[in-house]
Amino acid sequence: MEKQKIDPKTRAETHTFARDTTDILHCNLTDKEIKDKVVQISDLVSQKAKAEEGCNELSASLKLKKEEVLRFQSQMNGLARVVADGYEMRTVKCIWKMNIPRSGMKTLVTARDGELVRSEEMLDSDRQMVLDDILRLDRKEKEDEKAGVKA
Repeated sequence: MEKQKIDPKTRAETHTFARDTTDILHCNLTDKEIKDKVVQISDLVSQKAKAEEGCNELSASLKLKKEEVLRFQSQMNGLARVVADGYEMRTVKCIWKMNIPRSGMKTLVTARDGELVRSEEMLDSDRQMVLDDILRLDRKEKEDEKAGVKA
């Protein structure tokens, strides 16, 4: 049975493939993550209190202690904000799916569970990647056909 040839432009507009990537995404915290962060805040409160006690020591170390207190306070503020908001921005492994949901569009989904992140118009560089993929697939198909004939 002879394979039907599809013109390159049609193939480029309909070819779908995926590219791995990462993106910074809004991630809701689980109950366990909230509890872990509350424990971290508690530990930082204790460390800050100890650091504040140390501020009464020699004046030479006073500057270092104040910096340490400020560092703990900054970490506490950051964790408290995450707990209050219930989410944080994280780097998440994702996959770009080209020509999905339609030709000329690309869709970003999380690699773990395929959750939709966003869809947007493909760039010229995306279209070039699709064409490169098609050329690579054509070469592989030809190599496979030759190998099949020799076998």
